[in-house]
Parts: sequence; C-alpha cells; structure tokens
Amino acid sequence: VIPELQPYEWRISHAHINSLHLNISEDVLYRWRSSIESQGCRLFNTIVFRDPLSHTLSLYKAADRKNSTQSEWAKHLHSATDRGMWSTQLDFFLYNRGRRNPYNLPKEEKVKRAMELLERHFDLVVVSNHEYYMKRVLEVTGWNYQKMRSRNVYHIENVFSKREVEDLMKSIRENGDVDFIDAVKMKFEGYLSQYGV
Repeated sequence: VIPELQPYEWRISHAHINSLHLNISEDVLYRWRSSIESQGCRLFNTIVFRDPLSHTLSLYKAADRKNSTQSEWAKHLHSATDRGMWSTQLDFFLYNRGRRNPYNLPKEEKVKRAMELLERHFDLVVVSNHEYYMKRVLEVTGWNYQKMRSRNVYHIENVFSKREVEDLMKSIRENGDVDFIDAVKMKFEGYLSQYGV
C-alpha cells in the first residue's frame, strides 16, 4: 500500500472531501498501519474537530456560492438521511460527502461508531485546540516550527437570528454532533476531569 519508506522519511496523506468513507473503509486504515509498521515505521493519524455550532455556522459561507438561503441551506438537517449542501462533522467523519446517514441509524449508533473509529485508528484527536495539536505533531515528527499563513479565512460577517441559531443547534443535537464532540472531549482531552468525571 505504501511501499519503501526510508528512515526519517515522512509521507503525508490528507484524506478530505472526496476520499475515505470511514464507516465502510476501515479496512484501508488497517492496511495503511500494517504496511507502514511492517517497514519499521510509525503511522500517526490525526484529526481536529470544532465546536459543532461554530462549525455549522461557519459552513454557511458556502451558501452564497450555491445560491441558497439560510433556510434552504439547513433544510436537509430535518431529515435523517437527506444529502444537503454540506455535512455536519459527525456525518462527514463517517460518510464523507456521501448521503447523510445512509443506514438511517439513530444518533447514538452513529456516535458509537465514530468513537470506535477514532479509538482504533487515530493517534491524536483534538477539538479546536490548534496550539496543542501543533505541539504534538512537532514532538512526534521532530519538525521545526514554521509560521503558516491563514488561507481559509472568510471576511464577510454571517448574521443569524436567535431563532435560526436555536433551530440549527436543535438539528445538530438531534443528529448526534453535540454528543459526539462531548464524547471526543471526554475521551481524548480529559474534558470534565476537573469535576471528577
């Protein structure tokens, strides 16, 4: 799968947009790890998630490119399986850009499956903590810090009414995204550990 790695060589694979459908491509992750480790090398899979509401609101910036209104842009969230103009983080992680929840699973099953995939295949999982993420990647790779320019920046203000935000929050909660990000924080970041949980 990934042949002839050399000592101290890094190869970076970026799986995003039209690539892995992790829910049914888990065997690819097993093969990658097996291929790399059989060569005496280390596979270091990482992922960064965001607060579910912030992520959802930020995706609205693409709606104007698709000639969409705010209500049209979020309409697909009212169905468990419709494919819309965008995916929530949970659905994108499991199904990539395919149909949302193609198996019509309850949110608890989707969260459980996503957590299984993270626990089995990812070595670094963070929610919004880019500084920690960068520090860990530099520690593992031995790379030197380089300042990166921000390229994915949106300079137009998105305006949502209180009702629209409440509706979006209700939809992403019903989809499982809030439970998913809470589970990620608890498992990988010690979220709530200061409270003895």
